[in-house]
Amino acid sequence: MEEDMTLVVRGKGAKCNGKKGATTSTSKGAIKTTNKAPVVKGKARRSPSLYRRTSHPDPKNKIKLYHGSVSDFEFDHSKSTKNGDLHFDKPGFYLTDNPDAAAQYACLSHCLEPTDEATVLEFEWAGSQNVHTFPSITDPTWIAYSKWIEANYMETPGSPKPQFTAMHNMDMLSGPMQTPGDVANGVRSDFWQYVLLNPTAAPKLKKIGSHKVKCSTVVKS
Repeated sequence: MEEDMTLVVRGKGAKCNGKKGATTSTSKGAIKTTNKAPVVKGKARRSPSLYRRTSHPDPKNKIKLYHGSVSDFEFDHSKSTKNGDLHFDKPGFYLTDNPDAAAQYACLSHCLEPTDEATVLEFEWAGSQNVHTFPSITDPTWIAYSKWIEANYMETPGSPKPQFTAMHNMDMLSGPMQTPGDVANGVRSDFWQYVLLNPTAAPKLKKIGSHKVKCSTVVKS
């Protein structure tokens, strides 16, 4: 099955790429979060959230990552979205470090077909030294890189920037995600993302499970 679309944010709006699909998850059991943060509404407590932490898992190390989708699929990097927050004009597969955030994206993103049930895919990333992490949305390098990506995406590139070209060719980038349209729908404003860029690094990302999520139980932020 082809990968479902991934959000692409440009300025104050958002552009969506990829194909929309029906929910066809074949996984069993409820999603289990590593920090025991609930994804359901009601009286269930909200744990100290990943988003209140000052750091996120380092992609240089072996870590678990998650991808929210309207359907289950087998990972194929070559079918990933060709443009995104952190890349342009080549496949890039986006993930996050928290299953609750992935569930929010799958159920609440304005870029996906409305659905009653979604899927959170669970992956294990083996780690790589050929990565870069943007520390925050106010980081000058993040701001400059984002503008460079947007200029290239809009086909109005400025002067070549070797530093950014090198980043764009790394195995993986991680950093914050600007999602004004999704935030309005209830997705976390401090969503953290990881994008696998280098196809030769794709074998480092292994799918280890998928979990059905009832969108009616997903907590809006």
